[in-house]
Amino acid sequence: MLSEIDNFLDEEHIIIKDVICSLSKFGSLDKKNAQHRLNGNLKKLSSIYKLDSFRHKYSKIFIIISAIDKDNALGLDLDYLMQSMEIAIEHVSKNSAMYSEEFNKNFCKLYDHVILEILQIKYMKEIEIKGDQNNEKTIKELKDAKNIAEKANKNSEEAIINIKNAKDKLDNIQKDYITILGIFAAIIVAFVASFTFSTSVLNNIDKASIYRLITVISILSIFIVNVLNSLYIFLKQIHYREEAKINYKFLFIFNCCMLLIMIATLLIWVDYHPYKI
Repeated sequence: MLSEIDNFLDEEHIIIKDVICSLSKFGSLDKKNAQHRLNGNLKKLSSIYKLDSFRHKYSKIFIIISAIDKDNALGLDLDYLMQSMEIAIEHVSKNSAMYSEEFNKNFCKLYDHVILEILQIKYMKEIEIKGDQNNEKTIKELKDAKNIAEKANKNSEEAIINIKNAKDKLDNIQKDYITILGIFAAIIVAFVASFTFSTSVLNNIDKASIYRLITVISILSIFIVNVLNSLYIFLKQIHYREEAKINYKFLFIFNCCMLLIMIATLLIWVDYHPYKI
């Protein structure tokens, strides 16, 4: 990475790049020969800053510092560079008489530009880290919200199912009530009709002829049985809420039997009629 940026730097800025890289190495100014290394780097800078026509460019410093930050293979670090620049500026300030006025001014500018660029990179990294943390937090909150929404949706679906089941149970209870009441009504009707009919027949059995009695009994039987059957069919349709399958076979047979009895009674009366009708 660092070698690639040489294409964007002139000769003087390549020297500045080499000095900055040297100061970026771990413990570059902490070893026994640190002073010798520092003097060597300052000497390199003096060779270019003594030229009145040369002024380093902030854009080139930006390229160099950015390349150091991205290239970790050479063991360079911006924190080490910041420490080394502090040591270097302190050394130059204390020994300003050893250097030209032009060098002191340009080195102070270089120091400011390097430190400023390092601080900007660190600040941007902090913003990026905070942004990632906020993104992670936001994603987590969105996932939590999604889970809550899914849970609420599931609960609402269960509630709808429970409401539907409760409604079905209520409908079934209502149908059962109607069915039970209808059965009781049918029993009462059948009992009252049978009791009334039986009482009437027994009270008048000696007053009417046998032919009339048989005919009346047959007619009333047809009436009571058909009324009760209609009531049962009505209750069945209410209970199942659909067109119930009705078997009229036994009702038809019963009605036919009653009619045959009535016809037979009439024929016997025509032939014998021992009593008046």
